[in-house]
Amino acid sequence: MDFTICISPTCPTCISTLQSLEEMNVRLTVRNIDKSEHSLCPSPIIPALYLGHNLIAYGNDIIKYFDS
Repeated sequence: MDFTICISPTCPTCISTLQSLEEMNVRLTVRNIDKSEHSLCPSPIIPALYLGHNLIAYGNDIIKYFDS
């Protein structure tokens, strides 16, 4: 399965999630974002699967999003 993951590189939970996916041999495209630029992320934010810590999966995308 191919995933695009948007992560904040300063967030330990994002990094550990990324590492877990890599250990599962999931093919990943990683897009680094921060809070200020997340609104520019083109991925749809529809919570099809909640993964915890503001991570959701939608289709083949895992999306990091922020409540604020």
